[in-house]
Amino acid sequence: MLTYDRINIFWFRRDLRLTDNHGLFRALEAGLPVVCIFIFDKNILDRLENRHDRRVSFIYRQVEKIKNELEQAGSSLLTRYGKPPDIFKDLADHLNIQAVYTNEDYEPEALKRDEDISKLLAAKKIGFNAFKDQVIFSKFEIVKPNGEPYTIFTPYSKKWLAAAESDPGSLQSFPSEKLSACFLKFDPEPLIPLASAGFEEIDPGVRPIKDDPLTLQQYGANRDKLFADATSHAGVHLRFGTISIRDLARKGFQ
Repeated sequence: MLTYDRINIFWFRRDLRLTDNHGLFRALEAGLPVVCIFIFDKNILDRLENRHDRRVSFIYRQVEKIKNELEQAGSSLLTRYGKPPDIFKDLADHLNIQAVYTNEDYEPEALKRDEDISKLLAAKKIGFNAFKDQVIFSKFEIVKPNGEPYTIFTPYSKKWLAAAESDPGSLQSFPSEKLSACFLKFDPEPLIPLASAGFEEIDPGVRPIKDDPLTLQQYGANRDKLFADATSHAGVHLRFGTISIRDLARKGFQ
């Protein structure tokens, strides 16, 4: 199992990739060996009535993919099913953790969860660091001159584009894939079976993303042609972070 004087934890959530992952990059460059974890959140999964949920199967396959990739680097991925505060309390009681790194989530329930976990960890003198990764600009970065949020898309989009063009750093890559030597080396644990959370794995039916230049260039002309395979299929990949939104934005600007 895990044996090391001091480690950092990276918590995968809506960022299921090892490449261009902001929070993972910050964890890996922080100077301590990194252990990665994914938690199948009981609070979320127990509310799902369909035990053959395609989203859950998609997530499970991506988690398995990440675990396999980490094991090729001599590390692995911890997987747990339960309530995140309980999981982190157990980790903090058994491991010498300096800080937990993750990427920001913006939904009310997720914000409350992160606040609770941050307080729990702080009581044990463990840091909690979250980074912007699933968006280019957060909600307070693109606002009206009076500070209020936009409610109409066109003026919002114009300001968004102007901000991205004037600040190349907003699209910068965080090459976490180049820091694989910073993962803690340890013997892998088995991936928890999806059945332990009460689900059966099925084919998620998710198409690979199409981000080639031709698809992007012809999108405006072809998007309303229902007979044509004219879209990028990026939606579900962005939803669960299997691709980098910064990478897609850079390709869009090209």
